[in-house]
Amino acid sequence: MADSHAEHRPPVSEDPAEAAKDMPKAMGHLYPVGDILAVVDDRAEAQRAVQALKDAGVREGDIDLVDGPWFAQVMRANKESWNPIQRVVAVLAAEEGEVVRDYIQQADQGHTILVVHAEEPEMWECIAGVLRTHGAHHVRHYGRLEMTVL
Repeated sequence: MADSHAEHRPPVSEDPAEAAKDMPKAMGHLYPVGDILAVVDDRAEAQRAVQALKDAGVREGDIDLVDGPWFAQVMRANKESWNPIQRVVAVLAAEEGEVVRDYIQQADQGHTILVVHAEEPEMWECIAGVLRTHGAHHVRHYGRLEMTVL
């Protein structure tokens, strides 16, 4: 059964340290199954992307706009909470760790992170196309077994 986006939406009103506790993870790193993450440099352009996604048929409840600084704080709080075993496991997930580092770098520059729930593969390219039209980069879908660069 597919997870609902509501089950793992970014709780942007929460303190980052609290949000880090409940974020969707795999091997210690952010891993929101069924979601597309993308970076848009300009917040106003990101807001236009949200409207374009809704116009393309994506439900409002399946789209989240996340401020870069908050996102970076959540990712750092998550890493700081790791125990020694989790640190070893996280090293094994090198690809996921590198992707998260890329997103943190973008977030530290004040860029906006867009999260779009998209379980069905036939929707990925449509959503990615809308996002790219609005300047999105670092566009990836988090599947059950693998990440797909879009």
